[in-house]
Amino acid sequence: MKRKYHSAIGLFWLVAAAIGAILYPALSSRKVVIRHELPLIRPVGDIRVPAPDVLARIDSLDRELPVLVSGPRRRSDAVDLSMLGYRPMTAGSHAAGQANEPVQVKHKVTMAFYSPTRRFCVIDGQLYPEGASLPEGGRITRIESKRVLLVRGKYRQWIDVVSPMGEVVKNDS
Repeated sequence: MKRKYHSAIGLFWLVAAAIGAILYPALSSRKVVIRHELPLIRPVGDIRVPAPDVLARIDSLDRELPVLVSGPRRRSDAVDLSMLGYRPMTAGSHAAGQANEPVQVKHKVTMAFYSPTRRFCVIDGQLYPEGASLPEGGRITRIESKRVLLVRGKYRQWIDVVSPMGEVVKNDS
């Protein structure tokens, strides 16, 4: 658009805004106002407050609520966390200077493909065939198009294939 038309367009918008500012109050005064009235709220009545000993009992139950909801705490060594890479401390391991931190085993499967005779997957950037063992001790027992089965000891874990953008590939089945 040429510069010589800019002032004409600006003048047009100025006049349109002025006409709108004048007509809006005149036209809006013709609107019908509808009033809504709320019904009166009836009083609830007398509310009896519990006695102080009852309130004290409620407060004591408040402290016991986590135990009531989740049950008593159990010993953590009753759960076998070896599939997650956790190795419990033995009696002399702390004296030997070993760290008391669990080893975190997490694999990222970025590709899985197969043919009628062979199956392969890419785990943590390395190509593995079906049946191969991972350096951390797990073994690949099954490769499907969108997930891989990793067996470590008596534990089995399915790992979903992740796209290069970091999203889990949806399993259609």
